[in-house]
Amino acid sequence: MRGDPRAITLLRPTTAPEALSALQKNPQAIPLAGGTDFMVAWNAGLVRNKIVLDLSLLDGWRKIKVLKNGLKIGSLTTHAQIQRHPVIAKKFPLLA
Repeated sequence: MRGDPRAITLLRPTTAPEALSALQKNPQAIPLAGGTDFMVAWNAGLVRNKIVLDLSLLDGWRKIKVLKNGLKIGSLTTHAQIQRHPVIAKKFPLLA
């Protein structure tokens, strides 16, 4: 079975305040950051009539910030970004 895009409501905020507002208005929404597991459920027809809160456009949550004594890695940062980051590769090679 394949998922039907007409069977879900997709919310796509572009800022953190928009995401929080959308979640407050739709507390039953499914927050989605990656999508691998979601696609399995989608293809099995398990997410019909659901509200999906797509967080992929929140660029501020995808940043890597180098601090004096470490790193701050955003919750949407991908493993590929971590691998390619020059400071991480140099100072934290096991993480990369």
